Amino acid sequence: DSAALGSRAMFIMALGLGAFAIFGILTTVLTGLKRERMSALLTSAALVLVVALCFVLLGGEPYGEELLVRTALATGSGLVAATLLAAVQVKRTAKAVVAPLTLLRVGLALGAAIALARFLPAPSKLLTVAYAGVVGLFYLGVLVLCGEIGKNDVAMVRRVLWR
Repeated sequence: DSAALGSRAMFIMALGLGAFAIFGILTTVLTGLKRERMSALLTSAALVLVVALCFVLLGGEPYGEELLVRTALATGSGLVAATLLAAVQVKRTAKAVVAPLTLLRVGLALGAAIALARFLPAPSKLLTVAYAGVVGLFYLGVLVLCGEIGKNDVAMVRRVLWR
């Protein structure tokens, strides 16, 4: 079954794509701080890292689950490394990136959401969409409970949604 074949790889790749989303934010910050060349250099470095890691880790691997997992590891690792490099550059330029407590809270919420998703029973195709919503709301709930999202944040979101 192809879904089972790619499930491990998709889990790894989802984490890598999370890093890629943060990478996009960080390079946008650098561009906004008039560091366009640094942003372009980091984007190029991300590409080189992913290609180099794929070249090293895939080396003649036949098609199958192991190839998919190694590809996800190479891609995800390259994106995480590029994101860390971008965070260092934002810190050097703006003197700040993210508050340590925010990093801890988001990590806690992410871990809790992943744990919930891992314990949910295997869904049908239609239930997959519902599960995504449940896990997303759970993630937001954890952020609210641990104080990362406060009353002012919720009020702002309500104002935007009810315009």
